[in-house]
Amino acid sequence: MSNSTAAAQAATAEMLVLARDLVGPLLLGALLNVWLYGAFMMQVQTYFQNSPTDPLWMKTMVGGLAVLDTLNSILSCYVAYDYSVNDFGNVSRILTGTPVFAVMIISVAVVGSIVQIFFGFRVKWLTGNVWLGWAVIFAAFMQGLLGIGTSTAGYIVREFVDYFKFRGLVIAWLILAAVVDLSIATVLVTFLRQARTGFEETDDFLASLTRLTIQTGLITAVWATVDCVLFLTLDNNWHFVLVMSLAKLYGNCLMSSLNARMQHHQQLSSAKRHRLSNVGKHNPIHTDIHVTTTSGIHVDDIEMEAPRAYTVPQVPIVTREHRQMAPGGTTFGVAMNRAVSIGSGRQDDTKLVWDM
Repeated sequence: MSNSTAAAQAATAEMLVLARDLVGPLLLGALLNVWLYGAFMMQVQTYFQNSPTDPLWMKTMVGGLAVLDTLNSILSCYVAYDYSVNDFGNVSRILTGTPVFAVMIISVAVVGSIVQIFFGFRVKWLTGNVWLGWAVIFAAFMQGLLGIGTSTAGYIVREFVDYFKFRGLVIAWLILAAVVDLSIATVLVTFLRQARTGFEETDDFLASLTRLTIQTGLITAVWATVDCVLFLTLDNNWHFVLVMSLAKLYGNCLMSSLNARMQHHQQLSSAKRHRLSNVGKHNPIHTDIHVTTTSGIHVDDIEMEAPRAYTVPQVPIVTREHRQMAPGGTTFGVAMNRAVSIGSGRQDDTKLVWDM
């Protein structure tokens, strides 16, 4: 009787360990995945409400990512239910990967690759450096292929304890994903810093873009790096908590960037109104008020097509003041500087409006 009791206690202890180290991480990963999915879908709804004029390809991309992320969440929930309910008590099944699990990992790699490729085109058009842009795009594509290869290898090996056999593939996938994210953030931040004009409103706007770029790039890079570290240092499934939600982080970062455009429009418009409202508020009697329209930078998110140039009426740079009598006897002079074309560094009489 005592022997059977001891055996039962040992079996129970083994199941508790398996539940904690193998099934528990999958359940937590699914919960985190669904929570981030809710935030992602709210941003998708906001995007379609506020961006009706975006090009068809961009709307298609967002819709496609919504479908892929929905599929990813469904697969994550099924994996958690399958291991914790359907295979409860079945040790051999708990220790083995499934086809559904493999497809879920593939969806993570595909979503991450799509988002990184989009940002790669942003780098290409914003900086004007074709080689740099295509290098980022190629690395993002390879990251997706490595993720698919990792999933395929896991399905072939099956046993979770044997995943170390292809750990080189896992390391290459996650580290490349982190490197691409950091590269995108570094290039965009460097460009935005170089685009500063010295005018407070414009520089504040560029600073907000810089903060957003750093935040979105670092989140996914740190997430992938920590996932890789957990995979290498732990002999359980806790690294799956991060990898199961990685697709949602990429989706949320992209939508955060796209939806921030409306705030940027409002910020620029508010700065312009504030600047114009100060015109003429000085001494109204025989006062020379110089109103200078400086270079305006209108940076939205960049489309993966050539930037559209909107011609500003050509006004020669004044060599003398053009004066006009204002009500109340006040004279004012108006001068207009040449506009600065973003991305090329040249000065001409056109302003490039970037929509991404």
